[in-house]
Amino acid sequence: MLQRLLLAIAFGGFTFGLAAAAPAPVKVNIAVLPCAQDAAAKPDLYLSDIDRRFARLQIHPDWHEAGGVWATRVDVPRAHYIVDASSQHCSGASQQWVALPGGERHVLLALNESKILTTDENMYAAAVYGHIPMPEMSVELLPADSVLGDSGRRSGTIDGDTYQFGHVVPGRYYVVMGFGAVRAARMITVPTKPYGATVEVSMEKSTALGLSQAESAGSRFHEYSDPKFGPYSMFELGPSSDDGWIANPLPAVAGYPVWGKQLSSAVVRSVEIARKLVVNDEALPPELRKIEAYEISVAAYGGNGRPLFLRLIPRDEDLWARSVTLMGSPCAESRTGIAIHGMGMSIDLAHDSATVITICP
Repeated sequence: MLQRLLLAIAFGGFTFGLAAAAPAPVKVNIAVLPCAQDAAAKPDLYLSDIDRRFARLQIHPDWHEAGGVWATRVDVPRAHYIVDASSQHCSGASQQWVALPGGERHVLLALNESKILTTDENMYAAAVYGHIPMPEMSVELLPADSVLGDSGRRSGTIDGDTYQFGHVVPGRYYVVMGFGAVRAARMITVPTKPYGATVEVSMEKSTALGLSQAESAGSRFHEYSDPKFGPYSMFELGPSSDDGWIANPLPAVAGYPVWGKQLSSAVVRSVEIARKLVVNDEALPPELRKIEAYEISVAAYGGNGRPLFLRLIPRDEDLWARSVTLMGSPCAESRTGIAIHGMGMSIDLAHDSATVITICP
């Protein structure tokens, strides 16, 4: 009780007269990895409220040790904090952290530095944070104007339904959220502020679902022509954007290719081989002489001399069964681009592994 009273005094938790009651505090679980010299000693814990410019405050929670790690839980008002810990011989990097309501939160600190030099953690830099619809998502922050490419790429700290980035300097950034094979980006601007700014960027579950479904609904093979190699097909995802988020085509964010981003170059080339095989097989009816008539499954990726297995599954299995009778089997197979079941053409492979293409319901 005394601990909560001190926190209320320090962080302005009291209300007077007819003022509205203060919002419920945020429960935060804090874990500290001690250094070897002070493994048996409870660490010292400090909080600094950046928004209200309070001095660094030491608090004295009830610590418990489990597996060599010191842990505690405290209640704090919703605010923008610097959280750090130290012991007699060691210190560590602080965490810039925004206390968000909605569930128990977590902060992890490591006392991995000898108390020889205290570095400036730029505690007045900004924090970027927000809510995510699923804890399995990944979140990255990339400078939008860096001349160094993706060297400034950072992975966010995921905590339940929230993510955070601390110690962010002013500038333009892309927040990139990943779920499954989908990557969605949104540009933000972190303003210059004497004391640390906070920028909230969240995504709703309906937005994530809509982005994924839009890519799927619009994905197809597009026909292109190269002056040297002639016509070819490229599989592309459908255009996808919602609520300020862009999934396809992604903005020019380093490290995320736009074209054929779900397929390796070897698979794309093998799909082109398959397309030529079905298009030029006169034994097939017109409905089956196009790549769109099949679902494509990569059974093995090949490489290092191993074959790449590509399976084409006819969408209309009944039509395939009525149209194709090959050696008493419902399946047709082509190895290394040379037809052995009536697909009468040979194709030179452009990669170092053989391609085995099977067409089978």
